[in-house]
Amino acid sequence: MTVQENATNAGAEPKKTRRRRTRNRRAELLDIAARLFAENGFTATTMTQISDAAGILSGSLYHHFSTKEDIFHELMRPFGEALVKGFQEAALNPGTAEQNLTNMLRHSYETLIENRDRHMILYSERRLIRRTPEFQYITYYGEEINRIVYSVLQQGVREGIIRHDVNLALAASMLLRLTNVLVDTFEPGGRFKLEELFELERSLVMDGLRKRD
Repeated sequence: MTVQENATNAGAEPKKTRRRRTRNRRAELLDIAARLFAENGFTATTMTQISDAAGILSGSLYHHFSTKEDIFHELMRPFGEALVKGFQEAALNPGTAEQNLTNMLRHSYETLIENRDRHMILYSERRLIRRTPEFQYITYYGEEINRIVYSVLQQGVREGIIRHDVNLALAASMLLRLTNVLVDTFEPGGRFKLEELFELERSLVMDGLRKRD
C-alpha cells in the first residue's frame, strides 16, 4: 500500500465515524422526541423542549431536523411500514386463517411494545392525524392493515373456521382496536404479563368468530 493510499484510508475513517455518530445522535433525538410527544402530545411539545431534554441548543436540533413535523414523519413512517410489512408477511403464509391471525396478533403485540412511545403517539394523536393532510399516509397504513385482517377473516370463512354471519369489516376493526387497548394496559413488571394479554385476545377473537356446530 502506498503512502498516498495510507493517507486516504486514514482520512476516510474519521468520516465514517462522524457519520455513525451523527446517525446515533439522530436516533437518540428521535427517541427523546417520541417520549415527549407520547407524554405531552405532539401539539404541546416544542422544539425547545426537545432540545432541552436532549441537553443541546435549539440550533443543534435544527441541524438534524428542520421542523417538528419532520421529526413526526421520521418517527411514524418506519413504524407504520414495519407494522404493515409484518401483517403482509403473516397473510402470505401458507397456514390456516387461525394460524395467520395468531401470527398477525403476535407481530402487532411485539412491534407495538418494542415501539411503545410511537404506538402511544399513533393512538393518542389519531384525531390530529385524520385532519392533517400531510399525515394522511399514516391513515393509509391503518387502512391497509385493516384490509389485510379482513382478507384473512374471509379466508377463515372459506375454510369453514369462521362464522359466515359475522360482519367481517366490523370484526377486523374491533380486533385492531382491542389490540391497541390491551397493549396500552401493559406495563413491564406490572399486573399482567404480555403473553397473558396476547392469549386473552387470541382466545376472545377466535372463540367469538369460530363457526359453531
